[in-house]
Amino acid sequence: MQEKFGEVLARLRKAAGFKTAAGFYRSNGGYEIFGFTYNEYLNFETEKSLPRPRTLLMLARMLFLRSDQNALGEFTLAYISSAWGRDAFQYLLAPLLTTSGTSRQRHPLQAAMQRAVEPKRYNLSQRQAKIIKATPANHWVFEIFSNDKNSWSVPALAKLLGFASKKIQKALDALTEAGLVRRHKTGDYYSPHAGRFFIYPQSYGAEFGEQPKYAPAVKFYDEMARKKKGGTLFRRLAAFRASQAELTQYLPYLAQMVWGSEIYSTLDKKSDSGLFTVEATVKKIFDF
Repeated sequence: MQEKFGEVLARLRKAAGFKTAAGFYRSNGGYEIFGFTYNEYLNFETEKSLPRPRTLLMLARMLFLRSDQNALGEFTLAYISSAWGRDAFQYLLAPLLTTSGTSRQRHPLQAAMQRAVEPKRYNLSQRQAKIIKATPANHWVFEIFSNDKNSWSVPALAKLLGFASKKIQKALDALTEAGLVRRHKTGDYYSPHAGRFFIYPQSYGAEFGEQPKYAPAVKFYDEMARKKKGGTLFRRLAAFRASQAELTQYLPYLAQMVWGSEIYSTLDKKSDSGLFTVEATVKKIFDF
């Protein structure tokens, strides 16, 4: 039996790491981002009303459904079924669907990587994401504490990152206020969230497949790599003619490959450890 849209929305919201409807609404920016009240959102989950198509797309982005074709299929079919009524859906649309999102089986590697990453998931709020990306110092101090379980002093961070102590302290104050970093009685700082897999909130309006705040992050990484004399460990490129609609179906698997590389992350310093970025980009060169 086809689930109601509200039931699917609530289930996928929990699967995305938001245990409560209130947490999902607030973490993603509340009225300022959604454009409707919390009670209006609750009406979607209780199926007192259905979102408009524009809002439906926004919710799909906030729930990261593009990376899971099965979930995206369930979400879309439940919406259509609830909007049309089950009789109309079963009589008019269901016969046209040779396969549904629920019938697709996830690739074993994709499922294994998701199981490895999911327990470490931490959904950043819009406010936290804004603070992290506000300045290069904020970004890099957050990166250090995300990937190291030890405590750090202001001088040690300044020496490693190459920023003035005043900028480091300002970044620490901002990250502490955001709940991402804590201060010891000794004056050093640490993060209670070290080793977590941080998920940045989606923002409506950008390309559906684009990671939020991607351009500033790339700039920060490139600048630091030049300053620290980093290098490229691996690069592969393939150029070919393809249907954009068909190639787009590959993107969720590509995203999972990138996210799955986190299984190699470590909080312990090793003889050859370093800070690495793993990036995947698909570019359209021209119509052909």
